[in-house]
Amino acid sequence: MRKVLLATTALVALGGVSAASADVSISMSSEFKYSTYSDNTGTSTDKDSYASTQDMVITGTAAFDNGMSAKVTIDVDEGSTQDGGFSVTGDFGTVAFNDMGYDGGTAADVTADEASYLGTWNSADNDAQMPADDQIPEATLSYAAPAVSGFSINAGLVDGGTGDDGSILGIGYTVEAGSTTVALSMDTYSKGTLDATSIGAVVTSGDFVLTLTSNNEEDTSPSSGGAYDRTGDAMGVTYKVSDTLSVQAYSGTTDDSTDPDYKITDTGIGATYTITPGLSVSITNNSVEATTDDGTKTTADGTALALNVTF
Repeated sequence: MRKVLLATTALVALGGVSAASADVSISMSSEFKYSTYSDNTGTSTDKDSYASTQDMVITGTAAFDNGMSAKVTIDVDEGSTQDGGFSVTGDFGTVAFNDMGYDGGTAADVTADEASYLGTWNSADNDAQMPADDQIPEATLSYAAPAVSGFSINAGLVDGGTGDDGSILGIGYTVEAGSTTVALSMDTYSKGTLDATSIGAVVTSGDFVLTLTSNNEEDTSPSSGGAYDRTGDAMGVTYKVSDTLSVQAYSGTTDDSTDPDYKITDTGIGATYTITPGLSVSITNNSVEATTDDGTKTTADGTALALNVTF
């Protein structure tokens, strides 16, 4: 305790920083999801699954007398601390660490959920680059410059553990015209022989949102398998029908310029109904057709029904 007090005193004396106000909030969420699916693999006779997840986020914010502010988050998932981070903001911009680091890239998978099996198939198949997903990881340490005339810039590092560290650069531009907002972005990620790029455009007009993405990942010398250069192009649409109902749809295709046989097509449609604020139900259907590096052809179709509670 004595060392903590000494260190705190030194920081305050050095920066002239004292907390003028501080707030702590807690948010919780829980989801119960039923999934059913079919495929052509014949690897499973159980075509149904049930999953329940719980999450709690503790957020602390503080405003200092010198105009700077800080934010700390702790994310507790299923009873254990999974993520956490903090950020410091001032006239210079924002410096963020760990789970609050810059999370760039634009994805078009706008549906509320997906069948559990489809996610398992994707993660189990190292060759599968889903077209509606971006390939930009979250930064471990990042800096965001103050936005100027709609332009924004972010730079970050990704901890590579015992391997190479990665670097991220993100540039964005947002413009408004009446009730329409257009947000353009380009993010790049480099780590060793791997390079990834995410280009996105999000157009919001009233209750309608259109998302266009092009996500590329190239590795000239991967740890396993041969070199690849894959690009996923996708489009997502969401529409708020009423205060209680919204619908979503997306579609995309991934190709590999080094392999003419490689192709993944992914489509999804869904709807979310808000029973009351904090309580909603959603239904999503996803269809995947894929031919990956080893020539294996996979078709899968899944439907997910989920009940969500948030407060």
